[in-house]
Order: sequence, then C-alpha cells, then structure tokens
Amino acid sequence: MLSEDQQKAVDGIRAWIASAPSGHVASLAGYAGCGKTYVISMLAKEWQAAGMRVLFVSPTGKASLVLRQQMRAAGVDADVMTIHKAIYEPPVEKEGSLHWTRHGRTVSATVVVIDEASMVGADLWGDLQVACEGAAFLAVGDHGQLPPVGESAHLLTDPTWRLETIHRQAAGNPVIEFGRLIREESVPAALTFAKASTDPRLQVRRLKTRQDNEDAVRWAYSTPDPQDGMIITGTNAERCTINRVARRTFGFEGSLPVVGDLAIVLRNHHASGLMNGERALLSSIRWGEAGFFHTNLTHHASPLDQLGAERTMGMKQVPRSCLLLDYGYALTCHKAQGSQAARVVVSMSSIGWLRDDLPRWLYTASTRAQDALLLVS
Repeated sequence: MLSEDQQKAVDGIRAWIASAPSGHVASLAGYAGCGKTYVISMLAKEWQAAGMRVLFVSPTGKASLVLRQQMRAAGVDADVMTIHKAIYEPPVEKEGSLHWTRHGRTVSATVVVIDEASMVGADLWGDLQVACEGAAFLAVGDHGQLPPVGESAHLLTDPTWRLETIHRQAAGNPVIEFGRLIREESVPAALTFAKASTDPRLQVRRLKTRQDNEDAVRWAYSTPDPQDGMIITGTNAERCTINRVARRTFGFEGSLPVVGDLAIVLRNHHASGLMNGERALLSSIRWGEAGFFHTNLTHHASPLDQLGAERTMGMKQVPRSCLLLDYGYALTCHKAQGSQAARVVVSMSSIGWLRDDLPRWLYTASTRAQDALLLVS
C-alpha cells in the first residue's frame, strides 16, 4: 500500500508521462526510507508493459550498477547506463587530459530517468539535454545528499514531487531516524539520539587504542561478503590511514597488494567495463614490468604508486589503458555516493573542515548503511 505522498507522486508522474511533455523536466525527490526506489520500480513495470522507450541514466558507474540491480530485483528489464556512456564518444586522451565529445546522435527515448540526480552538475546536465532532444526528463534523487563537488544540486532544488514520509518498512529503523533528525532538527540532536541508542543497528564509539581501531574495522567487515562493509572518512589522508589499519587488522603485511585484499576502482576503465567506485576482492596477483601489477579484474596493468596515494593519478602520470586501483576498505563520502553496504562505519575524526556542509555530509554518509551504522571519533 502506497503512502499518501507516494500515491501523489505516482499519480502525478503518470499524468505527466501521459501528456508526452517533450523536453519538459520534472523531479522526484525522496529522503532515505521514503520508498523512492519502490515508486520508480513500480512505474518502470508499467512503462515496460506499455512498451515505452525509457532510458535510465546515472552520473557514476557505481550508481548505475546499483540501479540496475534494484530494477532486476523488481522484475524490470530496464535500459540502465551512465550518462557518459549514453551521450559521449569514448574519451580521448590529449596532452595528459581526458576529453569527452558528444557522439552527435539523438538518443531515442520517450523518457529519460536521471537517477542520483543530486550528483549531476550543470555541464553534464546541459549535454544530456542536447543529446536527448525530444525526450522528457525525470530527475530522481535524495535532496538531502551532497551536491557535486563545487556545484549546487540544481535538478532537485525545487522538486515537483517530494517523498518525505518514512515508509512503514523503514519505520523504527534507528539509522533512518538518525538521518531524519539531521535533516529536520540538527546534527547535535541526531548525535544525542545515537549516543542514547541501545539498538545494535546504531552505535557510537570513541576510538582510543589501536585495538579500538581494529575492532571498528572488524565490525564493518564482519559480513560474509566484504563488499557488504564500508568505512567512510572525511578526508583522503584519513582514508589512506584507515586502509593501512584495515590491512594490518586482516594480517596483510607491507604496502604491496596480496590475494584477499579489497580494492576499489578509481576511474572508469572502459576497456574492461569496470566503473569508478566499484570494489572487488583480489583473487590473483602477478607482477608486471617495474612498478606495475596485474589482477584477476582485468589483464590491463595497474600502477603500484597509486596504492595508498591520497590523490588519483592523472593521465600525465599513467596511461589511460591502465586500471587505477587503491585499497578499498575506506572511502571518502563523495566516492561512496551511489553505493550502499550492510554495515557502515562513519569516522568523524577529520570533519572539522566541513563547517556548513556537515549536515549534508553526515546525512549522505550515514544513509549508505542498509542495516547497521557505527559512528566513531
């Protein structure tokens, strides 16, 4: 049974679609736990049954993978891809920089659904409109999340439909309540609630010793699939530190990768189909020419110098053909956007620089947790 605001959104989107508004833009914004995915997957089933040409796009490869999984779980055979794949030619490397060019073809779709729309910047949005001329655009996302770096979340500034009522299936979830308190009251109110929680799904710990740090890592990754764990940090420097702690916790000595390490892809690698933000276990490693190694993920080489580095290497440092990998136990909040994990640790040790962005940062980080959230400092 749909909630009142879900029913209003469903009826509104149905009427909007029926009017075939070529070039028109509408938006559906939903907070965590309000059933945004449920509404879109329900409508997608109707569109599929009616034979409509609907294209689902998202700004990142990881978000596309998550959306594709959600649609499949709902029984929808949706056409899902990144915005870049939909509208650009494969990138060309020139003088150490990556250049994207629109392919010049009009994308054939009645409706383009833009998932994770809060992450779409102005330039990308402009190119998408040109490439998909004739389509209607439905922007979908969480208007409480962080916008793209250096830009405002303009597509969700004034949503056409809002989902703000916590869905009955999420009611009583302390992680969802924590996020609601951040949005509707304040970060201090949310933290007070978290500290008073006796529910194992929401915990707060102060890390004082090396053992405390290792215990937090074990908590995050005490799942059958390591990718169901995640640690979110405030800075890249802290990310690198926690990755070292995690590897030490799991008995991986030294700085070189070993079988069983959890790795993250740092930029899209079109030759192998691996997307920025994807994580995977390394099940095989072989050493290549000096400074490079190969893994089970692709036959393309990866540079050792990227492992443990605070910055992602550019094209002047390493060819585009290389797969850029780093240890993937800890991620920054922006890198984690579009992803979810069963157990998430959010480190608040290095968030002083956030200032006015703290509520959005903490809301975005905490809502990556599907089952349980641990706040540490």
